[in-house]
This record gives sequence, C-alpha cells and structure tokens, in this order.
Amino acid sequence: MPRYAQLVMGPAGSGKSTYCSTMVQHCEALNRSVQVVNLDPAAEHFNYPVMADIRELIEVDDVMEDSSLRFGPNGGLVFCMEYFANNFDWLENCLGHVEDDYILFDCPEIPQVNIMTKMDLLSKKAKKEIEKFLDPDLYSLLEDSTGDLRSQKFKKLTKAVCGLIDDYSMVRFLPYDQSDEESMSIVLQHIDFAIQYGEDLEFKEPKEQEEESSSMFDEYFQERQNE
Repeated sequence: MPRYAQLVMGPAGSGKSTYCSTMVQHCEALNRSVQVVNLDPAAEHFNYPVMADIRELIEVDDVMEDSSLRFGPNGGLVFCMEYFANNFDWLENCLGHVEDDYILFDCPEIPQVNIMTKMDLLSKKAKKEIEKFLDPDLYSLLEDSTGDLRSQKFKKLTKAVCGLIDDYSMVRFLPYDQSDEESMSIVLQHIDFAIQYGEDLEFKEPKEQEEESSSMFDEYFQERQNE
C-alpha cells in the first residue's frame, strides 16, 4: 500500500497546528491511524504527539543565539530549512518504511500576498469600479444583502465573519499595474513586509557614516598631496 500525506501550509496564525490537532482527534474517532510530522523549527508546543520533530535536528532559537551566524527570526528560519534540506536523511529515518501510513506535515509559516495583475489593461472606469472589491467595506456589503431572508437568518454569524476578515485583513487584494510605478512600489512594500525583508541588514549609525565620510575625504586629500 502507498503512503499518503497532507502538506499543511499557510501564514502565521492561520491555524495550521490547530487543524492538525483536530484532524488527529477526528481520525482517532474513526479508528484511522494518522501521524503528524512537525517541520516548523520555530514551533513552541503541540497538543498532539508527533512521529518526527525538526526541532530535534535544529531550532530557530539556537540559530539566533549563535553569535557567529547573527541571524534574526526570518534569517534563522531560512538557515534552518537549508540545514534540513542538506540533512534530509534525518526525516527518512524518522518516517521509517511502514506502509499504509497517513501523515500530516505541519509546515513552517508561509507569508502570502494576494495580487491582482493586468490592472494596466483596464479602463479608468473599470479601475474605479473594481476598487470596492480590492479593499471592500464588508459591513456595507452586509447591509446591501439584508433584504434576503437567508441573510436575515444568518445575519449575526455573517457579521461576526465580516469582523474577523476585516480585523485581520484575511481577504485582500493588491492591484498591480505595470505602467504605474506607485502601484509597483506598494506591492513591493507589502511583500517586503510579509517576508520581513531587511530585518537582518545592519544599518550604520549617523556617527559611523560621518566618520567614514571624513576618512574618505582625508584619504582623498592625502593622495592629492602625494601626487
């Protein structure tokens, strides 16, 4: 019999570990054998047993505390996954060779940005019309649908769902217009924020910059005097 697996992926806080926990409980109630493998080196705790835990191989906290590496959270996670890829035999040994397995792989967080492309092909009128869908006022949409009997029945639930989506920006699209530099900059800024770009870069203090600039001028004038 072949082995089966689910790759549980998503951004931080999306409920990956909760999904694994509830799915394990559900399968146990059905007398189905399900195993979980943790591939998140930054995970803190689980409510279920795991057949393999990447933290036994490497942890983000250990990488960040290593003074020779000097990584932040994002750089530490990338380093851990590269280390895991170079030591893949560890996972093969943990999984063993038992057939008819069903495995849930709890993966590290994956940042996500939804982009709506081809905006440059739309007319000005169409762009204006689509704006309300890119960043919608969910409560206004809710009020527009209150005349429906079904909407009345589930109004309280729908309002709660609208609040959740709006508070955490769970559904949002960024317009990408290749002919508009501002549009491209906004998309790039959102992606940089999502992947935490630049957090490991070292910025010079103003004093250091002044000293370096002064040193360069001194070297320049010294060379001119020696000519």
